[in-house]
Amino acid sequence: MIQFRDKCKEESWQISEVHTNSFIEATENLISEQEQKLEEVCIAEEKARIEAEKKAAEQAIKAKVEEVVKKLLADGMSADEILERLK
Repeated sequence: MIQFRDKCKEESWQISEVHTNSFIEATENLISEQEQKLEEVCIAEEKARIEAEKKAAEQAIKAKVEEVVKKLLADGMSADEILERLK
């Protein structure tokens, strides 16, 4: 837009610098708003990714605990003995 304003001056086109500056300001505001929206989307996506990783880690831990408990039960340990060991 600045180039357009300068070209208008060179060509002696009648264009108000106030209008040009107003247009430049409006354009910059739109760009700023879009950058903020993009940042918000990126933050939301990052938060969702972290939550998914956290859930996957919790499920992996739960599966491992269940595996160990089943093995101990299969080896003849009682549920009470397992609970006592966990304390």
